[in-house]
Amino acid sequence: MAVQAYREGGGTTQQTIPDQRRPDDPGGVLAKAFAMLETLGQDGRPVGLSALSRRAGVPKSTAHRLLQEMLRQQVVERRGQDYALGRRLEELASAASGEPDDLIRAVAMPFLVDLHGMTGGVVSFGVLQGTGVRFLERLHGHRFTHSPAIGRGRPPAHCTAIGKVLLAYEHDQRFEPLFGTAWLPMTPQTITTAAGLENELSEIRRTGIAFDRQEFVRGLLCVASPVLAGQGRLPLALSVGDEAGRLNLTRVGTHVRRTAFAIGAALRRLQDQD
Repeated sequence: MAVQAYREGGGTTQQTIPDQRRPDDPGGVLAKAFAMLETLGQDGRPVGLSALSRRAGVPKSTAHRLLQEMLRQQVVERRGQDYALGRRLEELASAASGEPDDLIRAVAMPFLVDLHGMTGGVVSFGVLQGTGVRFLERLHGHRFTHSPAIGRGRPPAHCTAIGKVLLAYEHDQRFEPLFGTAWLPMTPQTITTAAGLENELSEIRRTGIAFDRQEFVRGLLCVASPVLAGQGRLPLALSVGDEAGRLNLTRVGTHVRRTAFAIGAALRRLQDQD
């Protein structure tokens, strides 16, 4: 970088000195790229360049340059004029779990179909990815084709039933950054403080069930339970959502809990056969 140096007798001269920043400096390229990826994963919806630059704290020109490279690597993808996390991240997450998504999905699918038949709601089955939820499978009927709950990509974990279950059973040092921040409300019911979320997660760990009472989408309720699939697997969770006037949280919660237990038992049997 160029700096000004003062000479004896007055005047200045410019000198170029090496950049002294360490490779792990927070201002480094890798840190900026990760900040952008985390921002894209926070609320599950595509983000425009200007908003992404502002929220990630990355200069707009730098953000644009990094996005072009991440597009080439399929780490992000275009959604109209906006950007979202790409399929390659899903493939990497699947590899990290030690088991292909297709195998987990195949084991779970008969139970998911039965649960959809019993409840008629949106059945979701997923894992935690960053601060959001990555769905392995979702089932819904014609009634939900145009629902705002469908097509949200990776919804944020802190305001969805399935996300809160995953946080409750996965919460460790890796997620400390999530608990040191406050979040913009998706609805007036959204939990927006770390203390509020911690209290909610403690209750989920005690009861084994989580609720979303219009915290993510107005007018929609959701209930979720963990799928305990055995050691060495990423935590999984199952949920059912429906319109507030249609979903009986107690009745549907019983179905969700039983189905989650059955899927977990099937996955553990599969693990025992290996």
